[in-house]
Amino acid sequence: MLHLSQLHPSLISKEPLFTDGLHILKDHESDPPSDSEYSSSASDSGFSSSSPPTLQPSDHGDISTMSEASTEPSPSNMKVLDIRSKTVDSMADSAHLARVVAQTLSTRDTVFPASSARFDAEQNGNRASNGDGGMNPIQDVLVRSIPTLVLYDDNGLDIFNDITHVDEYYITNAEMQIFKDKSSEIAQTHVGDNGVLIELGVGSMRKTRHLLDAIVNQNKSVTYYALDLSAQSLTQSLQPLALQFPGIKFVGLLGTYDDSLLYIKDHLKRDENSTRTLLWLGTSIGNTTREEAAQFLARVKDCAMQEGDVLLCGIDRRNDAGIVKAAYDDSKGVTRAFILNGLRHVERIFGGERDQLFPLSKFEYVSLYNAELGRHEAYYRSLEQQRVEVDVDSVSHVFEFEEGELIFIEYSIKYDGEDIKQLMDQSGLRWAKEWADETQRYSLHCFAK
Repeated sequence: MLHLSQLHPSLISKEPLFTDGLHILKDHESDPPSDSEYSSSASDSGFSSSSPPTLQPSDHGDISTMSEASTEPSPSNMKVLDIRSKTVDSMADSAHLARVVAQTLSTRDTVFPASSARFDAEQNGNRASNGDGGMNPIQDVLVRSIPTLVLYDDNGLDIFNDITHVDEYYITNAEMQIFKDKSSEIAQTHVGDNGVLIELGVGSMRKTRHLLDAIVNQNKSVTYYALDLSAQSLTQSLQPLALQFPGIKFVGLLGTYDDSLLYIKDHLKRDENSTRTLLWLGTSIGNTTREEAAQFLARVKDCAMQEGDVLLCGIDRRNDAGIVKAAYDDSKGVTRAFILNGLRHVERIFGGERDQLFPLSKFEYVSLYNAELGRHEAYYRSLEQQRVEVDVDSVSHVFEFEEGELIFIEYSIKYDGEDIKQLMDQSGLRWAKEWADETQRYSLHCFAK
């Protein structure tokens, strides 16, 4: 799903690719959600409206003493560096994000395929429509969009953590099983002594712990870097690991995908006799289009990898439509709450009060799996004709939504063998190895330079 809100496809011509990413997903140890925790009422979902804490950025400054998970100092083998870009165009900047959201809501430039309309009708019982409120004829149409990044505020991260405990969401358990069973092999083959591990997204700590355990058992010394857009997530995730593995150095990188690639290129020169192992887990690759994924992997190859380095990438397969649909539309409504929380975040981005601009009673979550294109698609659907007016940089923006109109929010793209081959051809990386879970639904791939 994670990990993740790279720049939405509609903005690629205007911004650097992957200014932000779904890498901000987290997967902390916590109790699974209760059956009653997620209300079925769209107007009363119990969402928190608290804003994330503010940190003062500095040029690669050490903020390790600013632990937001505890008032105690961080462990001596852990530090957090602020590597965020100081440009005004960074998606980590809330004012710039408001401009971007206003832009994407003002234009219809995301394709809603006719095939998706048919799958929406089949899977959700809706009449096949164009997605813009029109009913006939069925054809590809353009719809509005909201950057996927809005899903991953602090409350969204908490809800996503609950998703990883939902029975229908098979991805986390599948990847967990692979790391539990294969970490010794991975550490032996792809992690050298005095090596460097770089996780593009602080999430999946439950999985990463298995790999770190195997490294320690093999008496290897490594430095582990973890990337995230939230200092709170970094400290909450890294502190327990730093205490559990005192012989490993932990460095949190507070920034975006682009920030991390520049930092790695300029500051992480590895020993020629050692290794650099990158991790992109939680099927975060699925939250980009296939073209974007290939472009991003090419950039990782060029900026962050030397010959012999590897990238471990978690990728979901093109599974049965019913299994995929259930994973993103669970019976407890956790994913629904996660998606609708994005509208709460949009309200805060625009400076509105709860239910002032995008009342949840007037929108619903639309989940569909397009088997033809091999991707799950998530949308908001306006339940009535409505008008929303916001002010950004003293400029008024008016959004007129028709009843039934769709707003795109997220893809979760799946891959088969041919898709992986094309990914390698387009990115310039070399496929080296695949580990599958016992259900053969999910794979961890090893890509090498």
